[in-house]
Amino acid sequence: MFSLQANAADVESWTNLARRCESAGFDALLAADHPGVTASPFVALAAAAPVTSVIGLGSYVSNAGVREPLLLAADAATLDVLSGGRARLGLGAGHTPGEWDAVGRSRPDVGGRVRRCVAVAEAVRALLDGEEIDVDTSELVARSARLSSPMPVQTRIPLTLGGSNSRLLRWAGAHADVVGLTGFGRTLADGHNLRPTCWPRPSSSQGRRRRSFPPSKNTKGGGASPAMWTAWMRWTGWPRSCPS
Repeated sequence: MFSLQANAADVESWTNLARRCESAGFDALLAADHPGVTASPFVALAAAAPVTSVIGLGSYVSNAGVREPLLLAADAATLDVLSGGRARLGLGAGHTPGEWDAVGRSRPDVGGRVRRCVAVAEAVRALLDGEEIDVDTSELVARSARLSSPMPVQTRIPLTLGGSNSRLLRWAGAHADVVGLTGFGRTLADGHNLRPTCWPRPSSSQGRRRRSFPPSKNTKGGGASPAMWTAWMRWTGWPRSCPS
């Protein structure tokens, strides 16, 4: 299955793209979520819903560091209702420092961003399941939060976790429906551009053995277990930044 990621510039080109995406057989139309730089993904995807009928519609990915669980759950549930049960939700730990600055927050270190992303993902899933959440930690605060209306059409809105951090990937392997391997590498000093990740070369003991792509992650088809993901990452040495 293949998905297409795009950004809405105007209604005519966006809705035409959505129609073409569905006609071409793509599994989903995805929209990036970078406030102030891209169109709001949930608004754009809601505009694509009436001109399509089958294709999935989702964010790829929303920065859990600057998005609150109740707002994400409400947006995803509303999109699911308007699309007749075709919403997707993508979350990531975030990498662009300016997105924290723009909302008046301090950007945590890698560990803090990963913990926040996991906490937000768990909270959003609970809210979409109709649960009330009370959380008060250094990563997330939400008191008596509940999504009463609208509730999603789907029993479970598919969750994509995007990233390259090993802990985040292990959590995603156990709980997410799709894992997005970004391979971004480290954010450079300008706060926007990235140092790409590359694959390590096989050691001499590995001989001519080829390094495969990661095990597939799709819970509908069984997918890969967390142990498989951990073993694959150890074997490949992934992720690793390219040398200068």
